[in-house]
Amino acid sequence: MRTMDAAFADYAWSNDQRIDKLTGQHFTEAYRQNVLGRLGSRFDSAAATLALTAVSLSDPPRELETLKALQEARYVQGLDTCDASVVGNLLRDRGLAVAADRLAASDAELLGANAARIQKAQGLNSAMEWVEHEQKKFSIEQRVTRQPESLER
Repeated sequence: MRTMDAAFADYAWSNDQRIDKLTGQHFTEAYRQNVLGRLGSRFDSAAATLALTAVSLSDPPRELETLKALQEARYVQGLDTCDASVVGNLLRDRGLAVAADRLAASDAELLGANAARIQKAQGLNSAMEWVEHEQKKFSIEQRVTRQPESLER
């Protein structure tokens, strides 16, 4: 968890502007004021991540739709999706009351499933880092061992 401070808010906003230009994902002034501007507030994705796990357990086909709704709530509407009650209300408004109830209860099954998903994602990141490392190493080895064309003749 990170606590919002002015330096990080400026850093995040500058990155958000680059992301907007590259992807078209909009970041509104409401987000800047209500999320980044809340100095001293919590800044993490724990509630949203747990909510997505709750949806994956209760209504799996709606997980991607829920992710998009969470992103819009945060980046466009400027809602504090670090707050589990805000996220729970968003789930209820979208007809995902079972997921909202699980989020509020944060039962052992939900927490375990969430931890497993995070661990899997971290493992995937580690695996991707290893693959990238091996690809770079292979590329360097190819350059070092390849004979110049003038010597091959």
